[in-house]
Amino acid sequence: MTEISFSSLIAPETAERFAAAVRDRVPLTIREDSGRAAGLFSWDDANRLLNVSKLWSAQTLRPIVDGVPVEPQDYCFQARNRDGQLLWRPDPEAVTEQVAAGAALELDAVETLTPALARAAAAFQSGLGAPCSVMVNAAPTTQQPVTARFKTGDCVVLNLDGVRTWRVFGGSFENPLDMPGYAFDSLPIDFHEATCGGVEQEVTLRPGAGLYVPAGRYHDAPAGSGSGLHLEFHVVRPTGIDLAALLETMVSEDAVYRTAMPRPEDAAVHDAHFAALSARLPELAAELGLAARMRDEQRRTAFRDCVGGFTLPSQADAVVYRVRAGGAKLVRRGPDWLLRTPHGKATMPSEAARTVAEWAMGRDFVTDADAARAVPDMAAADRETAFAALCDAGLLETVGG
Repeated sequence: MTEISFSSLIAPETAERFAAAVRDRVPLTIREDSGRAAGLFSWDDANRLLNVSKLWSAQTLRPIVDGVPVEPQDYCFQARNRDGQLLWRPDPEAVTEQVAAGAALELDAVETLTPALARAAAAFQSGLGAPCSVMVNAAPTTQQPVTARFKTGDCVVLNLDGVRTWRVFGGSFENPLDMPGYAFDSLPIDFHEATCGGVEQEVTLRPGAGLYVPAGRYHDAPAGSGSGLHLEFHVVRPTGIDLAALLETMVSEDAVYRTAMPRPEDAAVHDAHFAALSARLPELAAELGLAARMRDEQRRTAFRDCVGGFTLPSQADAVVYRVRAGGAKLVRRGPDWLLRTPHGKATMPSEAARTVAEWAMGRDFVTDADAARAVPDMAAADRETAFAALCDAGLLETVGG
């Protein structure tokens, strides 16, 4: 792909319509586009990563037989990681034997292991507003899933090689979590068979095609042909459970919450103290700006790993900007250009600023270094002025630096 962005990864669907009518609601088939798979990830990339043998553990590299992970002792040996902790490390020879016998391979947590995967993960983080993990699936098409599955978060499949038919079922697990009783693997198969419902949709994915499945929606991939290689992007958005974690930090700042609980034998005193704690909570939420702090925490968690900011050997602080405004428009106002977004508007201070705005509107994240490469004739001071104007208009927000 010449440019990896959320819009390019879901095209021809638009980001605006996806947010308004698809996200959280219905599955979406992403139309085949041979250019979408080009340069994103390949068999050569998979082999390069696999050959870095010390990169993997039994948690991140899994042979799969008919939907069931192979036990670690059947393809791993015990070794120490870089922290000196014992773990199961995959034995390349044993992994090769598993693949030769027909096993699929899952390579998990690969979202930062190549520049293209990092860009794609960042694109989905931007479009879906939460951290994104990426799994590579190299799956012989003879593999058959045991049962339909659901994911804790939204799932986007992008097919890279081979042809595979995916099925989306009518049933969903409401509000899944990575906790026992709310995650797929913690529930019995007979529960899933009773809950998944009937097949609602069948989609045949060729290279460059994809499928979006909302969190909790059952799906599987029972049929295909050729050497299967696809990427799965998993985006898990924060819930009230994350708010509870933030509350724990906040209440520690308050003397009432740091006071020891009365002995349980004295019910009246205990009830009075509990009432004081309950009454103090909404006061704290207002005093400390709980809603704003939660929004800041969501942004920090979602976007801090999106784009690498290191520029060594330079000591410069590399600021990363997120392009946040879908539906932004540049309109002519006499001799000037006005940038309008859902968050504000600003007159472009120069023709160079208009050029930067047009360039940024097609991306998910931008940096000054990106702009310097895209508009090489623009002076650094002009780029700084342009970025300030785009922030004023609400097109950009800083997520680093």
